[in-house]
Amino acid sequence: MPTDSPRGGRPGAGPARPDPAGAGPSASSVGVLLSMTFVSGLVDAVAFLGLGHLFVAMVTGNIMFLGFTVAGAPGHSVILLGTAVASFFVGALAGARLGQPAGRGSGQDAGRPPPPLAVATAVYAGLLVSCLALAAAVEVGSGPGRHALVTGLAVAMGLQNATARRLAMPDIPTNVLTTQLTMIAAGSRLASGSGHATRRRVAAPAVMFSGALVGAATLRAVGVVAPLAIASALAIAVTVSAVAGPVDRARGGNKPSRRALHQVDD
Repeated sequence: MPTDSPRGGRPGAGPARPDPAGAGPSASSVGVLLSMTFVSGLVDAVAFLGLGHLFVAMVTGNIMFLGFTVAGAPGHSVILLGTAVASFFVGALAGARLGQPAGRGSGQDAGRPPPPLAVATAVYAGLLVSCLALAAAVEVGSGPGRHALVTGLAVAMGLQNATARRLAMPDIPTNVLTTQLTMIAAGSRLASGSGHATRRRVAAPAVMFSGALVGAATLRAVGVVAPLAIASALAIAVTVSAVAGPVDRARGGNKPSRRALHQVDD
């Protein structure tokens, strides 16, 4: 005889699954995502302070800047902003394709990333290392060098975001914090929430702030190469972690839940 779900779901559906926020991701997964978040702060410090007041990780800000610029407001380049947005899109598309599981029902260990995820992180690290080499070899404050560096960094950040999305841990976004701040507020005890995930949710804004701080400080003290060197080292560490494993995805198998993916969105 069918039984009613405790939360009023479909008859016979059984007990409701626990909230994904309560699931305990592994330390390696959290470390990978927070490393990516720190990289976002580093490279956006480089882009905004060194390449022309634009973002390559938090690209939604560029949409606003494009609107201001088209309306005649000074201070931004439509070409550079458009390049950053388009390049991020290309990187996200590449990351989505590279991060696809090898195939359903392949019998892979769910606690270990499939080879495509390791490939995606390797390409991500390679892009950042290439950007570091470019910044060390040519002038990137203006001219073709600046456009090339914006393109490379934005592609890398798009690929990073798509790769992090495959891990589907909405409590740790790598480049979008607007929804994150809302989740912190809504889940806090002040809003009658449980507050059990607050510490993990607060980590991402704190780490991104730290990345931006370190990026700006090293850029001002040494130049563009210093923050890019730190970002490249972290990206290589992420790749090593993805290859060595285990870096687990969202609970429930290789495919992130639709609810978790929506929570990652801005």
